[in-house]
Amino acid sequence: MRRPFRRSPIDCLSIIVLLIASGSDLLTAGKYTGIIGADSAEHAMKARKLIEDAAYPPEVLAVVFEAFDQAWHKIESGFVSEGAREAARMRLAGIILMLARDAINDLEELRDAALRVFSLDPN
Repeated sequence: MRRPFRRSPIDCLSIIVLLIASGSDLLTAGKYTGIIGADSAEHAMKARKLIEDAAYPPEVLAVVFEAFDQAWHKIESGFVSEGAREAARMRLAGIILMLARDAINDLEELRDAALRVFSLDPN
């Protein structure tokens, strides 16, 4: 089995910055916002379900889940409304999955890169 080409975190961040600057919606997960009547547990599960459904080996998924949980713990207090929290969780999950796809699979590297990318897009 061939291993994917490993990009440096700088290359990954450059690609993501270009996506943000071009107005790409790949990082915003907008289709998951605006659900009325759902409780907070359901909202929290959507991001985890997005990660769970990703096509990664179990050992990579374990790192992705842990990176997501650690990153979310660092930023969650900045989102008050359920809608904002859900949108932020979905965005963070999407960012982490995209970085993992680029073969970033070290827990700390993945978490830190995701937090940097998350902070670049003010949406």
